[in-house]
Amino acid sequence: MRRHRGSFGSVRTALALPAILVAAALLTGVAAARTVKTKPRPKPAIALLATTAANSRLAVRVRITAPPAKARWRLLVDGKIVATQPATTRIATSPFLAPGNHTVRAHLVTARGVRVAVSTTQAAHLDAVVAAAGDIACDPADPNYAGTGSDCHFRQTAALLGQAHYNSLFLLGDEQYECGSGTGFSTSFGPTWGQYKSISHPTPGDHEYGTTKLNCPKGTGAAGYYSYWGSQAGDPTKGYYSFDLSNWHVIVLNSNCLDIGGCQAGSAEEQWLQQDLAAHPSQCTAAYWHEPRFTSGLAGDNPAMDAFWRDLYAAKVDLVLDGHAHVYERFAPQNPDGAAAPDGITEIVVGTGGRSISAFQPTPEANSVARGTSYGILSLTLGASSFSWRFVPEAGATFADSGTTACH
Repeated sequence: MRRHRGSFGSVRTALALPAILVAAALLTGVAAARTVKTKPRPKPAIALLATTAANSRLAVRVRITAPPAKARWRLLVDGKIVATQPATTRIATSPFLAPGNHTVRAHLVTARGVRVAVSTTQAAHLDAVVAAAGDIACDPADPNYAGTGSDCHFRQTAALLGQAHYNSLFLLGDEQYECGSGTGFSTSFGPTWGQYKSISHPTPGDHEYGTTKLNCPKGTGAAGYYSYWGSQAGDPTKGYYSFDLSNWHVIVLNSNCLDIGGCQAGSAEEQWLQQDLAAHPSQCTAAYWHEPRFTSGLAGDNPAMDAFWRDLYAAKVDLVLDGHAHVYERFAPQNPDGAAAPDGITEIVVGTGGRSISAFQPTPEANSVARGTSYGILSLTLGASSFSWRFVPEAGATFADSGTTACH
């Protein structure tokens, strides 16, 4: 019998064709599936959203995109790592920093510490935060030394210094009564206000020199004061010096004129003041000493400070601080003649550091705009182009005075 190979092969081919077509279709579908583009996972990224400054710290908020598992981010200030946070936390705060300009950056890192993203660098400025007061610590032999009565509240005012992170402490004279003895400084001032000695910038008062005080040794040259403060008080034959604090220039003068050769025009101190002002044409400048040129307190004005005021006014100094009168008093900007002037100096008397509180004359002096008789400290914020002030009373007192003004 004759076989028909061609017919049988055709049948077999016909039977196999559907299977081939199905396989081809399947392969085509797989290929098509492989060519479908999937959305790529975003690359890890970190961005600075906001940087705020308060109480000598920087607070930074960031945006983080596609962080790896268990990722963390680091806050860098001036190129140094100051804080590390999980990627789930988007805010970090720096430790306390020096006032002035800083740079801020953030790094996103893996759980193993490998850096995977870096933010841009931003600039940030921290204002200087300063406390100021004079007329502070009672003599250990004072019958009111315990401070439970109306006098000797220097422990209460010292407690105020811990309520903020102050960069500097401006001491306005008569830090230690009655005669500025070394024993008094080590026994009374030291354990209280002296806790902040490292940030203090003192000026001597009349009690430190003791020249005109009853029962005080004469001719000591404020030996106890200079012994306690050392180089912080400047040359002990002068007692005046200056320093920079952020973008502010600060001048500390000695109002014990009879003990250092005078304060009048042409005196050694006045000539030094002129030279210092010329050498530091800062945008913002403050000065302080003990006995005020102007005050409505019973202590009265000290005309011996007139030459200082004229030099400071000519140099467009912004702020003058004083003690001596045991009151708080702020004057509107005024010129050396005591007349209101938009370009004048703001003077604030802060003789409320703890020794005792006095009273005001019946009639306030011209331009006196705020007066108080509470113990307390002056809190100052020295900004890039302005300054703010706030009187902080001792616990239980309510007197308040605050404001802000631009530098000249």
